[in-house]
Amino acid sequence: METKRILLIAGGALAAILLQTASARLHAEAQPASALSGQVTSAEEGPMEGVVVSAKKDGSTISISVVTNAAGRFAFPVARL
Repeated sequence: METKRILLIAGGALAAILLQTASARLHAEAQPASALSGQVTSAEEGPMEGVVVSAKKDGSTISISVVTNAAGRFAFPVARL
């Protein structure tokens, strides 16, 4: 009886760890990494949608541009900067 109880507790702990790991992995996949992010706002109008934001890596001659969303937020993907 004691062995079954220990196995049940160990199995439950393992299941909890696996569930937490899977949840963290899904969260990481859902939110792609960004090299640079922010929000464009106006003192009079608040968040500004459709603003083109450009950035350039040090030493590069190539600029990368992204457009703000409805909340005025932008993010440059890591692979691009």
